[in-house]
Amino acid sequence: MTRIGPREATSTAYATAADYTEARLRALGYQVRRQSVPVPAGTWQSFRLRAGTTTNLVAALPTLSSTQPRLLVGAHLDTVPDSPGANDNASGVAALLELARLAAASRSQPAIVFIVFGGEEPRRPRGSHFGSKAYAATLDDTARRTYRGMISLDAVGTGSILPVCRGRRLSDRFSAAVVRRAKEVAVSVTECTSRASDHLSFEDVDLPAVVIGGRPYSQYHTIRDRPSVLRLETIAAAVRLTWAVMR
Repeated sequence: MTRIGPREATSTAYATAADYTEARLRALGYQVRRQSVPVPAGTWQSFRLRAGTTTNLVAALPTLSSTQPRLLVGAHLDTVPDSPGANDNASGVAALLELARLAAASRSQPAIVFIVFGGEEPRRPRGSHFGSKAYAATLDDTARRTYRGMISLDAVGTGSILPVCRGRRLSDRFSAAVVRRAKEVAVSVTECTSRASDHLSFEDVDLPAVVIGGRPYSQYHTIRDRPSVLRLETIAAAVRLTWAVMR
């Protein structure tokens, strides 16, 4: 993914990364729907970002029925315009693809919707999380009742302790359940609050949601966010924890 380079949400590089990710999901047997998302013009540091369209990828196995209770697992694919985004957020997309592989290979085939979001990164002064907000806005009351919770995998490749964060308050039943699963599978976590990932869009429509990851690191949002910053053991721990919740 980092070989593609920076993947700003409306760029051709983002489109290339989305095509690659969709192909990986389809090869695993998933039905993938594209959701086009308008993104406004804005700025990031010295960069002027044009208005345009980005893409969400919504993937589910054919066995998932429309009324079946399910979990949503998401990761954003875009980066700020000057970063190759190894940790933020190729690490989260890699974890999502591994979870998709595990789910497809499982006899029980857990009821999961995987979403790869575009437009998570900020465009000042117009905001951020455009892709997840657009998807959350499509959920009517019936659809929201089918979701048991949402996990955002975001920058899961650094440090040795995984943050499990909510947006507005430290803990609720869903985040507490994620923390319990972490203890069961021997993953070290810390509880926190964070307003810096796509879980916020689902809290805003009253779905329980957490972000796993998001620990500050010195290469964050810079050209130095390359594969050398990643700690594979931490990505594996994020997969192990999310898989335990999925099951």
